[in-house]
Amino acid sequence: MNIALQISNILKNRKANLPEIEKQIHRWQIMKENFNSLDSTLDAVISDPETPGELRTVLKNVDTAEIQNSIPKVLADLDSLKERFSRDTINIGVSGQARVGKSTLLQSISGLGEEQVPTGDNLPVTAVKSQIFHSDKNIANIEFHTFNSFRESILFPYHNELALACPQTIEEFRSYSYPKNESDLVESKRIPSNITILEKLKQMQSGLWSYEDLLNQPPRQVDLTMLREYVAYPKDTEENTPQTCQRKYLAVKDVSIYCSFPSAPVKQLGFIDLPGLGELSASTEEHHLQGLKKGVDFVILVKRPGGGDGFWSAKDGSAVNLLDKARSFQDRKDFVSILINHDSRATSEQLTALRNHVLREVNQGENNKVFNIIEADAINPESIGKQLLTPVLEHLANRLDVMDKQIIKGTFDSYKAIEEKISDLIQSLNKNIKLPTMDGSKREVIEEKSNALIDDINLDIRQYKDQIRIQNHLDDEYSEQIDLCYNDILSWIESGFGDSPESWKQSAQKQIYRQNGIAGVALDQCNYVRVEISKQFTKLDNFFNNQLNEFFQEIAEILKRHTGNLLSETEPRKVLAEFESYLLNAQENGESTSCLNLADSVLKLRNLQLDYKVQLHPRVRENLNYIEYETKDADNNKVSQFADISSENLDLLFKRISDLAEQASYQTRIALNRDVEFPKLVLFSALEQFEDELIRSSDSVKEFRRLGFSYPAELWPGLFADIQSSMARISKIKTSINDIQNNLSN
Repeated sequence: MNIALQISNILKNRKANLPEIEKQIHRWQIMKENFNSLDSTLDAVISDPETPGELRTVLKNVDTAEIQNSIPKVLADLDSLKERFSRDTINIGVSGQARVGKSTLLQSISGLGEEQVPTGDNLPVTAVKSQIFHSDKNIANIEFHTFNSFRESILFPYHNELALACPQTIEEFRSYSYPKNESDLVESKRIPSNITILEKLKQMQSGLWSYEDLLNQPPRQVDLTMLREYVAYPKDTEENTPQTCQRKYLAVKDVSIYCSFPSAPVKQLGFIDLPGLGELSASTEEHHLQGLKKGVDFVILVKRPGGGDGFWSAKDGSAVNLLDKARSFQDRKDFVSILINHDSRATSEQLTALRNHVLREVNQGENNKVFNIIEADAINPESIGKQLLTPVLEHLANRLDVMDKQIIKGTFDSYKAIEEKISDLIQSLNKNIKLPTMDGSKREVIEEKSNALIDDINLDIRQYKDQIRIQNHLDDEYSEQIDLCYNDILSWIESGFGDSPESWKQSAQKQIYRQNGIAGVALDQCNYVRVEISKQFTKLDNFFNNQLNEFFQEIAEILKRHTGNLLSETEPRKVLAEFESYLLNAQENGESTSCLNLADSVLKLRNLQLDYKVQLHPRVRENLNYIEYETKDADNNKVSQFADISSENLDLLFKRISDLAEQASYQTRIALNRDVEFPKLVLFSALEQFEDELIRSSDSVKEFRRLGFSYPAELWPGLFADIQSSMARISKIKTSINDIQNNLSN
């Protein structure tokens, strides 16, 4: 398989991971909200003057800070995963210090020139992160900062570095009075390197006139010939006249350049150009790291022999450390290769010295041990194609699928430690946040009340069961619904099967001409009419739904009538779901006392269905067999029911199909009326089963008592006034804990 096809398949396969990634993002966003809610609840209970001192002390010792601080990191990593697996390109980052040939390399790969990817021998030139994509288009898309993003990513890091308050608005920035020199800074910041940072801030302020109109602007497309002023620092001659020196690059958040690469073996390819590491910028390295994490599959770290940086320096070590953070869970050697740029200005001695220094300092004296070393001339497109692009793309074609699996598994596994901390916190909260202790006499009262609760609910269920048994009007209503469906079908048949007899015949005539006979028309119409008749009888589902709603309404009223203030929902099915939730989450003194059997009985009842297609259609389906193209004669041979009809006799064809449809409908009506007690029997049987499981199972008494000990104040309001307020406080906290627990188990 060639490289282009391999990479194309990898990009397609990545999309399959997106649903699970998005599910996890949603889950952790909810978890973040859960913990905000828990903190608010704890604060409210702590500040309540009625809260007992012992409980207040326990709550003050609850510390969620570590978990809360971890969740944004989880969400950021998942967001990076989503971006990685959503991309339609393989993105290769080009990294390294300033003036090592990164921009020259990108020119050789992309075919762009100085106006799009500026280079420079002395001063740093590239000011903005650029993304260059192989494309048939030749255009640049520029995304601008809002003032808030400009403040956050550019102004704040510089001001923070100098211990200066960061201006909140553009007007504050315009009129900000900066220290004249480093001696006016706080003592801890009076260091030589801060002179440069201070001067850069002053340059940003003095050049505000040139870029403030671009802040908050929507993205725009720019011709490639006009790009330089948006991505490059001013030239040295321009810096000499600060009053007229434009700094449009400060307003630029991102640039995406689209152009046709001269000799790229893969179309779905992008290169990410980042400002050089080691430049004096308070936020450059962090910005570099975030860019690598989000948008890069592989990194080329460029080194150039000769000059002051022609050896492996501490700055290079810092760059590798950043790349190590960015690689996440991928193998180091898979993610980064070092390019030694064969700069024509360097001597062979300088090249050998750099090669040997990298061998010793980076690869522990063994070729390609830690990083693969590639050597090519950045200014030579042919050298870059053969010696850099081809081996890098071959490597990615063979290893990228493995790298993807490593990063997704590592990311998912990484938050298991946080989940364990959350689980430990929940366990601790449940253990330490307990209901008020009940003495023996109160426990006896609750046991008696729980026994009475069983009897009261049972009595009402038995009365309702008897009521259903004798509800003959329900049978009459069901029979009437069957007749209504039947009459609607007859009207539909007489009307020409939903059109008109004449229109039906005209349509049949055309089909007969097209198929050269009536066989095809007769077969198609038999199939169509049979399906439509079945659909007409599904109207019974409206009747079934009404009966189910009345049934659930009655059960909900029985439960609410006997459970005090426990149930707050009003819609019947929600009442049942709420009751089930209380049964599942029952706790006493921080320990789970789930009423699993009672909860299961409620769940089964909630899942009750009355459905024509599922329960009735299979029982009456044989009656629709009257509408078949073929039937069987006395010798059990198949014969056509339309053999005696000529192609010209459309009236007879229409009548024959109508007769068959009426006969099938009539027989289906009879079959349904034969089973007219069906809805009543379904409801009665379901209620009888519910009664047996809720009231008479071996665990019923034990679990009703668990329910009573978990929610005494809600079940019998006023009876336990001394613990009711405490129960309310604990209940709020328990609700927050349960929300977190449910999210954790999903």
